Amino acid sequence: RSGTDTAVLSPGTYTIYSGGAYGANYVSTHGTGTLTVGKQAANITIADASAVYDGTNKGVSVTTDPAGIDVAVTYDGSTTAPVDAGTYEVVVTVDDANYGGSVTGTLEITPAPVTITLSKLAAKFNGSAKAVGVKATPAVDVEVSYDGAATVPSAVGSYAVVAKTSDANYSGEATGTLVIDKGTAFIIPSNFTQMADGTEKHLTIDTDPAGLDTTVSYIQVNPAIDAILLDVGNEGATASGTPGSPWQ
Repeated sequence: RSGTDTAVLSPGTYTIYSGGAYGANYVSTHGTGTLTVGKQAANITIADASAVYDGTNKGVSVTTDPAGIDVAVTYDGSTTAPVDAGTYEVVVTVDDANYGGSVTGTLEITPAPVTITLSKLAAKFNGSAKAVGVKATPAVDVEVSYDGAATVPSAVGSYAVVAKTSDANYSGEATGTLVIDKGTAFIIPSNFTQMADGTEKHLTIDTDPAGLDTTVSYIQVNPAIDAILLDVGNEGATASGTPGSPWQ
């Protein structure tokens, strides 16, 4: 372009030609050429690249030098700022006719903290499963394990309890010990009075809860006596020992 100041040309491709070179002894041939003007590189700065999950979109902040240049931002290839906890690749590209450049970074959204409280860590055996009480603040889903298993125990014993959030957008954990002690059983004996007939005599034993194994022992408190002879005649060992005088 004749008379054009190339220092202020916008980015693009231009056809140029030379001028001048006149003389009495020479014949000038003017040639043409191509001038390519590239975009000026802009400086890009990414800020606010970390956040805590709260259910809203979390986008980075971008500044440029020169200021005010339009840019396009993507998060793992999407133009929508992410919501869920995780790590995302950020690519910022200048979108301007006169400036160019791009930069990459990382946006990290950390899970929101959760406080978990355990209760009902002591129980008495009664044959039913003994789940601990769990309270999460804020209220989110929580997974509970007993000695590493999801099955709630019912047998007497001590169990290591771990309760932690099951939602990837939240983070929290609590530990404790569930102790299931022996339950209280009632023993109900009956049939205390029986007639001697030469066979073994046993009490009838019922339990509450029913069906519990019991062991019964019998201790003779007063030995059975068929007869008592009284030496009213004071004859001692010489007496006949026959009921009647002097024995009664």
